[in-house]
Amino acid sequence: MGNILIVDDEKSIRITLREFLLNEGHKVTVAEDADTAMKVLENEDIDVVMTDIIMPRVTGVDLLKTLRRASPYVQVIMITGEPTLETATESLRAGAFDYIAKPVTKDLAVKTVSNAMKVKTLGDEKRRLEADNLRHREELETLVKELEAFTYSVSHDLRAPLRHINAFSKILRDKYKERLPDDGTGYLDKIINSASYMQTLIDALLNLSRLGRKELMIRTVELNKIISAVKAELAPDIEGREIEWHIEKIPEVPCDPALMKIVFTNLLSNAVKFTSNSGDQTVITIKPLPDEKPGFMVQDNGVGFNMKYADKLFGVFQRMHRKSAFEGVGVGLATVQRIVARHKGRIYAESEVNKGAIFFIELSQK
Repeated sequence: MGNILIVDDEKSIRITLREFLLNEGHKVTVAEDADTAMKVLENEDIDVVMTDIIMPRVTGVDLLKTLRRASPYVQVIMITGEPTLETATESLRAGAFDYIAKPVTKDLAVKTVSNAMKVKTLGDEKRRLEADNLRHREELETLVKELEAFTYSVSHDLRAPLRHINAFSKILRDKYKERLPDDGTGYLDKIINSASYMQTLIDALLNLSRLGRKELMIRTVELNKIISAVKAELAPDIEGREIEWHIEKIPEVPCDPALMKIVFTNLLSNAVKFTSNSGDQTVITIKPLPDEKPGFMVQDNGVGFNMKYADKLFGVFQRMHRKSAFEGVGVGLATVQRIVARHKGRIYAESEVNKGAIFFIELSQK
């Protein structure tokens, strides 16, 4: 049940409406004029106001406008003894929930207040959910920032001892090589290689954590210029390979060009890498998304992957193939996903083993 305020300069109407609503279980307060009504609203949490349109000094419509400024979520029902289209239109435009004519029957009063209460309850629940979502989003953003700071700190602190392991292992191997047995030299080589690989992992983590702290510099960008630049940078790595490129015109989108270049570098590098063992002609296609959605897709005819493990595709250090088959540390797609998410977009993929892969990148138009 709700908390109802009845505003009318006629005592008999106040008493009648009060009795109607008390019998339905509502809490009811009455006021004989606008000034008294405003004092009630200052001290009580009112759900619905029923107010006469014609009152001394301040009209019901004026009260409604004042209510909308002071208590924007209160539902207001206008009551009049002289109903006209003009007053009804004025009331509804000013923000009234409903407009009813005197004499007000019990059924009409109860039904109108019940409907107003439903709207008030739904509005309150909507605002509560929005506030919860905002709080949860802020909490999540705080946690992400803390995690990024922690990742950066830990990764940074690990670099110094790792450099010592690598450096002193090399000194030991090179300076005392003649005194070490063959298996001792082999062990040192494994230590050096493992330390170097761990250094690569740490550098990848540091780069990934920096993405979360970099301020976005959004502007309208010609993606085909970025694609051409990345393709040119990949040229030394694909020298001697026959790659058939199909690059269509991608519509301009608002994005951070530096970060979008990282996206294309990772996606095209992967396309080149995972087609390297293909016996067929390598084909890499870049084209717009269907239905004129903002974004693009990158397709290759390489080794592909099993969609059974697609949920791991964008995880840090997650690999779809053995390290011995394809080099890398498993942060490229995690980096792409992080950048796309910062642009309010999404990335997903379709693939089949030995039949290539397609990556879809949807970007926000804002």
